[in-house]
Amino acid sequence: MEPIRRKSKIAIIEETVAYYSADPVGRRGINPDKQKGVYCQYKTADGKMCAAGRCMVDPQQDWVGPVTNIWVGNSGTIVPVWKPEYEGHDIAFWRDLQRLHDNGDYWTKTEMHENGKIYADKLLEKYKDQ
Repeated sequence: MEPIRRKSKIAIIEETVAYYSADPVGRRGINPDKQKGVYCQYKTADGKMCAAGRCMVDPQQDWVGPVTNIWVGNSGTIVPVWKPEYEGHDIAFWRDLQRLHDNGDYWTKTEMHENGKIYADKLLEKYKDQ
């Protein structure tokens, strides 16, 4: 069995952009709720996932909020388990990646908006040497 190669931050950003750009409505972990408004989930009831959620082994539907809350645990007990190829990256990276997914101004119904492309380019520049 070949060892699993950890993906670089650049590879994860590029993969995330390509994944959600192919079908923003069908893939983003967005949950419209009449009382809460539109919000992102790590995993929705129909199996869509946010940028961090799709890199976790078993994201839960009741996980909401920034990845920093999940990391330390809303109740002090939840700590995500990353798929092996995504392990080893710092929480600041996951927060930045999550912003790419969560910001509605970065996506149209059919593609990544120009604002999203600008933000993605900033992330690629920020993490190019990591």
